[in-house]
Amino acid sequence: MKRLKFRVRYKGTGTYVGDYLIGTSGELLRITFAEDELTNLPEYKTERCDENYIIEQCTGLKDKNGKLIYEGDIVKWTVNNHTTTASVIFDMGSYWMDKGIWNDWYRGEYEIIGNIHENPELLEDK
Repeated sequence: MKRLKFRVRYKGTGTYVGDYLIGTSGELLRITFAEDELTNLPEYKTERCDENYIIEQCTGLKDKNGKLIYEGDIVKWTVNNHTTTASVIFDMGSYWMDKGIWNDWYRGEYEIIGNIHENPELLEDK
């Protein structure tokens, strides 16, 4: 079974954060580890996170530099000497380019050049 990867972005600071997991109902849970005072054994606690967090799933593919591609990434895609720039979205059970382009993900070359949160200007038509 393929292991799914996610990254979590906190809207408050605009940074990606760690130590989170996705619950069985799709909720985002924060994990904190501590040592139990009585037994000195490690224990963990979870707390539900709110809508201030954005969950982005990994496509399982890497760009030309070996970097994993996630939802929300802006990629430069080159195939047959034609290059386009678009963000990666997940819709209808598949990954797509936001410009309505159906991707043959196994053709062409991809390069992550930013993400929709930090570099939205990369998607502006020139």
